[in-house]
Amino acid sequence: RGFGVHDRKMYVLKNNFMVERLNSKGESEKILFNDPVLGQKLFNKEFYQIKVLPNDIVLFLGEDGSLIANRFPYQFLEEGLTGVEFDPHLDRLLVWTKEAIGVVNFVKQRVDPNQIFDAGAQLPWIYQKGQKIEQAFWVFNGSHILFRDKNKIYLLELETYGKPHLYKLMDVKDKSSIYYHEDSGQLYYLEGT
Repeated sequence: RGFGVHDRKMYVLKNNFMVERLNSKGESEKILFNDPVLGQKLFNKEFYQIKVLPNDIVLFLGEDGSLIANRFPYQFLEEGLTGVEFDPHLDRLLVWTKEAIGVVNFVKQRVDPNQIFDAGAQLPWIYQKGQKIEQAFWVFNGSHILFRDKNKIYLLELETYGKPHLYKLMDVKDKSSIYYHEDSGQLYYLEGT
C-alpha cells in the first residue's frame, strides 16, 4: 500500500495496514504501527508515499492528494495535496493545493485543562486565492513563503500583525520550475517571454 526510504531504511505500509521499517537488506527491523482498525480508517483508498521527517514525524502522501501524519488528528487533508515542505527548525509543515497554502505546526500545544480532548495539530489555510500553485518554499528562516502560481512568483510574508502580506515578484517561463536555495538566498528560474 505504500513505501518510502529514509536514512538507508525502507518504510513499508503493508496490505494489512501494518507499518514496518526494514534495514538495507530488506529484513524487518521494527514494527512501527500495528492497529488494523485505525489503519483501515486511515489507509483504505490508495497507494501512499511515505516521508520520514526529523523529530519522528512520518507523513503518508496519498495518490489522490490526501495527507496523513503520525501526529494527532492524523488525517489533515482528504484530497487535493500538491506538495509539502518541512521546516525542521520550527517543526512546521508547509502544505499546498492548487488554490491554497497552509501550515501545520507539529509543536505540541499546551493542553487546555478545561477540555477533555487534546486539540492536536491543525492545518490553517493562510492563502486561498491561488489558481495553480505547483511549488512553494520556506524562506528567510520560515518567516516568508516563496511560491509559484502558474507562471508568477510570489512572496508571502507571514510574520505580520494581522493578515499575511503578499508580494508579486516576477513572471517566469510558462510550464517551468523554480528552485530556491535557502543557504544562499538565491532563486533559480527561467525568464518569461
